[in-house]
Amino acid sequence: MRLPIDYNVLEDEDGNIIENGYAHINDCITWCRKYGLSLILDLHKTKGGSFDNNPEDNIMFENHELWSRFISLWKQLDFGLSDEHYASCIDKIIQYL
Repeated sequence: MRLPIDYNVLEDEDGNIIENGYAHINDCITWCRKYGLSLILDLHKTKGGSFDNNPEDNIMFENHELWSRFISLWKQLDFGLSDEHYASCIDKIIQYL
């Protein structure tokens, strides 16, 4: 199952963690495990990065601060999720960034 996520579900504009967002992801992991499904976290939008059709919104790769925030968000996903299998998959993603 693919779970699309925007950063503003997981953190506010200042980068503060929104615990409820991580709780929803953990719920999805629990449901997927119950029904034998795999889960792919699909980070659609980050601060300064979007896959929408507006190129002006995609400045993350040109801005070191926004890029660092993107990496921190993936690391927080690794830390914030309780399921070891999915968290280890996120760790593999982080290694390639």
